[in-house]
Amino acid sequence: MQRSRANLWLRVGLAALAAAHGAIWWRAISWWPQLPEKIPIHFNAAGEPDRWVERSLGAWFLAPIVMVLLCALIGGIARWIDRLAVDAPGMLNIPRKDLFLRLSPEARCEVVLPTRSMLVWVLVGINVLGLTIVEGMGRVAVVGQATVSILPASWLPPPCRPMATPTRCL
Repeated sequence: MQRSRANLWLRVGLAALAAAHGAIWWRAISWWPQLPEKIPIHFNAAGEPDRWVERSLGAWFLAPIVMVLLCALIGGIARWIDRLAVDAPGMLNIPRKDLFLRLSPEARCEVVLPTRSMLVWVLVGINVLGLTIVEGMGRVAVVGQATVSILPASWLPPPCRPMATPTRCL
């Protein structure tokens, strides 16, 4: 029962990741024909553009490319953890490692499955943030919006929020 629930979270996370990642590319591609000659590529803590560059494929598609690289890196780590559990379980830093090492390879994979799921959900969050960045860049460049929204950062714990977030850190 527990394994099927963990597998379900992993599958749902992978589907959400695919949707978020696809949305980044969809929005980047759909904004591209409308972009003016100068586009914003950096924003200050208040969400105001503070660096503009000439429109180019490299500058505009940098954020989606970075998302691909992060997915490859973190997704590779998630997959590698599973392989380590089978092939080199002593390399994993797990509480009660002596008990972990006595488990069968299948049982060790079951133990690391929640970690793999968590990494996939971290990627979902990163990709939602990337989508927000691409959408904000497009709105500032094309629509003339003055700032990008920092709303997606409001779900972060207080120490991680940008300084412009209206709530206080305790």
